[in-house]
Amino acid sequence: MLFMGKKINVLRRQYGLLFTVLLLCSGSYADNDKAIHYGVSVVTGYIAETILHKKLDSDTKRIAYGTALGTVPGLIKEIMDANDKSDDGSGIFNEKDLLADIAGAFTGALIANKVNKNLLATIQKKGDAYTVALQYRY
Repeated sequence: MLFMGKKINVLRRQYGLLFTVLLLCSGSYADNDKAIHYGVSVVTGYIAETILHKKLDSDTKRIAYGTALGTVPGLIKEIMDANDKSDDGSGIFNEKDLLADIAGAFTGALIANKVNKNLLATIQKKGDAYTVALQYRY
């Protein structure tokens, strides 16, 4: 059995990577719209694959569906932008933004698939208390 501290460090690195991508690609840290699309889609792709992970039977399906679902928020935003007829130059569906969304969702789904294949979470109830255990297999 591996040392528990090592498992926790692996989890910190995986989730730290996602947090860093989101932080660097949002708000004042990024002037590039494509980086924002990519970073947000990494997170949505990760979440989508995590939700689907136990429901689907192959890595290909998990990653493909995670990518597709992770792209939906960006697609909705682009459709809303295309319908916005304000004076600030919007009203355009930007295919390059959508490509950044797809690439980000794919990246997030790949990372999530790797993490979720090796992560085992259990919850046990003893009386009024719950015990949550996370185990990461190398």
